[in-house]
Amino acid sequence: MTGEMVRGEEGQAFVIVALAMLVLIGSIALSVDWGYSLLTRRAAQNEAEAAALGAGRYLASSYVGGASPFDVSQEKVWCEARQRRDLSAHPAPAVRARSLAVAFYSSSGSALATISSASCPPSASTDVPAATTFLRVQTDTTYSSLFGAVTSQPIRVSTAARVRLTGGAGIRPLQLPSSQIPGAGLSGSTTTPNVAMWPLIKHFDASDYSGLPCGQYCNTTSRRFLLFPDAPRFGTFSGLVTYAHFSPHERSALSADTVHQVITESDYTGTNFGHHGHPSTGAVFPAASGTCGGLPWDTIGSADPAQATSCDIPNWFRYGYRGSLSLGTDWNDASWAGFESAPRAVELPNNLPTPRASCGGAPSYFPMPSCTGTPSLIGDWVETVLGDMTPLMATQVQTFIQEYGRVAPNGRGDLAVVVHVFLWDCAQTFNAGQPAGSRWASLGAAGDLGDGDQNGCVITRKDTRTRSVDRVHLVSVLPVTVYLNDVLISGPTVTVYAYWGDVFGDAGACALTTPPAGCDLNPLINSAFLVSDD
Repeated sequence: MTGEMVRGEEGQAFVIVALAMLVLIGSIALSVDWGYSLLTRRAAQNEAEAAALGAGRYLASSYVGGASPFDVSQEKVWCEARQRRDLSAHPAPAVRARSLAVAFYSSSGSALATISSASCPPSASTDVPAATTFLRVQTDTTYSSLFGAVTSQPIRVSTAARVRLTGGAGIRPLQLPSSQIPGAGLSGSTTTPNVAMWPLIKHFDASDYSGLPCGQYCNTTSRRFLLFPDAPRFGTFSGLVTYAHFSPHERSALSADTVHQVITESDYTGTNFGHHGHPSTGAVFPAASGTCGGLPWDTIGSADPAQATSCDIPNWFRYGYRGSLSLGTDWNDASWAGFESAPRAVELPNNLPTPRASCGGAPSYFPMPSCTGTPSLIGDWVETVLGDMTPLMATQVQTFIQEYGRVAPNGRGDLAVVVHVFLWDCAQTFNAGQPAGSRWASLGAAGDLGDGDQNGCVITRKDTRTRSVDRVHLVSVLPVTVYLNDVLISGPTVTVYAYWGDVFGDAGACALTTPPAGCDLNPLINSAFLVSDD
């Protein structure tokens, strides 16, 4: 081989290397492009699901019933979806453009309406179709990639997510201390309470629900109310009750724990007493700091009023009541006959009148079993606690939310819990000086200052000037949401706010392909869950 030939082939290696580098760079670009495309698609899918869930729950919680059942517009739903999408957006510097469409579907899957853009806050207001059961969010993202920068071909990723609106969604079980939970009442027959119950109840007044299609508690702008301290409408009773197994009022007369309260099932998680086939676990919870004198807390509750005030009430706020309360127990039923015999000697109230004031004017979705059928003694009665304990209660509420709270899907960003609050309508007063069997009398009984026809179910302030509210009837129960930032403590000054409804959590049985009865939308217990986008 001559020198001239060698010199003529010297540049060929550089050409081969250059071509190989181009191929390698192209392969790397394609690999990066492919990976980035997958990442962007996954991020876009997450954004679509977050937008659908957020907008779905927002729409479900706005349900008010009637001919125009949703009190938010399509534009507001679109803005909520966009906000949820943006809050969960993955950083993507190559994004060129984005679009968002929200579609409303009936229970049969028929498309009802679609909105693809809106000004936020909205300047227009288009009604959400009344038959809406499903909501679908579609997101389109157009972006440039490394390879696209050379070919000038943008890539578009389109994703979608669909949610079903539901009523009766199960509230997420709180991870309270494990124990056996009795059945038959609100807690049901499960081994974990599906709700938390605090020893706090609110008076039922049918006039509270007038003026709106389904009542003021359905209006998303006015469901906030003062949980406590409640203005003392009924003497010194402002809403605190005791779930103690034995009657604190009877104990003051007998100096012994023998008479049961008129409640379906006490909290036996920390006692040696059994009732209706539910033996105790023998567990005793540690008392909250500053209560019970530093001793363990027996969850059955003490019949000693002083012990109930200093120990039981704050601990039920801290742990939640774990027995079963019922709106439908019929105390006249023969199965409860032994409950009234010695040594218990429970003195039952008179039969409840139907109809009565509390049974008129309430929305149909309020559970009120004592308002139907013939007059009878339906529902549990709980005894009251007098005095101001708001600073101590607020501290325990704060602790409870810190331990069990989750961030609610409404954009507020602070922790919240959902608890059940019972409503009461009828009341009795206690007189320790009377013989056994005659110590309880209805407020407003004939000859008193109230309504003699209602057996203590119509109460005025006049009734409580001379006699106290000592035992009340549970007529209904509603979920409330309490946010950590709404527990306001400033020295002795305490204010705790809550919101009616706003259930969030697991869909439970309502997520079945064919939801069971009770899963229709209602103004208080609604949610939304992801379904397949077929």
